[in-house]
Amino acid sequence: MPTIILLDVSLSMASSISHLNEDQQECTIKDMMIMGIISFLQSLENNLSTFMMDLVALITYSNTLVSVVPFTKDLEKIKKQLVDIKLQNKTNLVDALVAAVQLVQSSKLAYGHAVEILVFTDNSSSLKDNQYILKQLYIPFIHYIHFISIDHISPDLQVNLNQKKHDQITTTTTTTTSDSVKPTNQQQRQQQQQEDSDDQNSITKSITLYNNNLHGTMYIINKEYNNIKSILSNIITNILQSHYSFYRGMITFGHLTSPFTLYPSIYTINSFVKDRFKLPSQDISAASNNSSNNNNLEPIFPNTSFDRFPSHVSIIGFLPSKSLNKVDSVTRHVVIPLIPDSQPGSTPPLCPVLHYTLRAQKKTAIVSIIDKQWYGLLTAVVENDTPVLILTTLAPHSNFSDIVLECGIDQMEVGTLGNFESIQQQQQQQQQQQNQHQQSNLPSYNNILNGGKNLNNLPVIDQSFARLDNIQMDIQKLQRIIRTSPFRIDTLVLECEKIRQTALTYQMPSLMTAILVAIKEELNQSLSTMNISQQHASILQALLYRLELPSAINDELGI
Repeated sequence: MPTIILLDVSLSMASSISHLNEDQQECTIKDMMIMGIISFLQSLENNLSTFMMDLVALITYSNTLVSVVPFTKDLEKIKKQLVDIKLQNKTNLVDALVAAVQLVQSSKLAYGHAVEILVFTDNSSSLKDNQYILKQLYIPFIHYIHFISIDHISPDLQVNLNQKKHDQITTTTTTTTSDSVKPTNQQQRQQQQQEDSDDQNSITKSITLYNNNLHGTMYIINKEYNNIKSILSNIITNILQSHYSFYRGMITFGHLTSPFTLYPSIYTINSFVKDRFKLPSQDISAASNNSSNNNNLEPIFPNTSFDRFPSHVSIIGFLPSKSLNKVDSVTRHVVIPLIPDSQPGSTPPLCPVLHYTLRAQKKTAIVSIIDKQWYGLLTAVVENDTPVLILTTLAPHSNFSDIVLECGIDQMEVGTLGNFESIQQQQQQQQQQQNQHQQSNLPSYNNILNGGKNLNNLPVIDQSFARLDNIQMDIQKLQRIIRTSPFRIDTLVLECEKIRQTALTYQMPSLMTAILVAIKEELNQSLSTMNISQQHASILQALLYRLELPSAINDELGI
């Protein structure tokens, strides 16, 4: 995900930090923050390849914008800008956030991307002092703010943060050393007590501010205590681990699986969803007004853990791609398989097979991220001549039934949703009505009816989600179609294509063989009594070519 670093360069940042360990030289808050930023950038370079690294931008601000480094993967540009920084006037966090929003929008990153915003300042009261202005500030993209401040931690500040329930601020203190770790001597015991005291004087606040608009975490380090450098380093490490670590997951469809990762990182959207699932979006204002009487607000889904993005996602069905143009989405991520190309004779990896199938059938796969709570869409595209799968996450709290109704229930191909039986019956009835009112021009696997030779003009088959226990019934249906007089070649083509798609989806070559054997046997028994026109014979020949048996009935038909 793109990252914006906001560095406060007001005159107060020149304040010295005198309470450092004996082995550390005295430095200013500005110097300490720059060291933290450089450490953050170096960690990105060391842990991520150039391909996987996201864009980073830098904005330095006081009461006005001082300098801006646009989004870049060349982190040396940002490091050079940090070397020569001049302090100016007072701080103005609001203008800096507005500039960050404008930078994202001008870079065309506001849609389909989640943005990390890191704020380095010495004014922990910036959010509180500008609360009325920030309530009017709208950030039109998914984001997460890491607000890091080296400042005085006054009792008033703690009380204000704890009592601002109307702004939905929840408080947790940083983790201290476990009691089970016992020091071995008096010196170690004193050192541990000092470190615990330092940790207790750095506060971590989870913030969801101003009408559920700003999301993030506030880190406040008390400038009057030792070990500031260590605490800042721990904060940077925590941010990297929770928001910038390499994601590894598993995607499954039936018995097929494939490990994968996502680019950009998924962790920002995960934090956003975790915040949003704490309260229903339509009840935020009401819950805020009643928070004084109910401090322990119940989550929407109490049995769901959003601490980490799920390591396992599953495909539950498909929809025609043309039906999904108006579905609200949040972010887009490239699905990158983590396995090499398959060896000859081995089972093909899921991702390439899925990409080919989705493009060929013009379908979009529906992915279950959190069962019955959070869904995504998997589409196949070609970017820069490279075939890729794109995972699109749907908006939090979106009702999946609304998506089905919007797309059209007659085109739905999902088999694991509630009330599936009634949906399947409706689809079968609509399919029968379509067959009864079908026009005289017959479906064809090619353009033989028009004299063409193109074999890629396939009929569009919208069917219910494939069920393996119905395959035997489908083959028997094929046999009955062939025996029926008059010969209904249009229905035969549709049923063969439906079973062929099932065989490709589940990678069952034996199913194709069974279809061919059934068709051949029935044709051998029925050709003597069947009155097949030359036009129907050409279509039937194209069908068998498609089923990989080009000459099965050439002799019988005299072709």
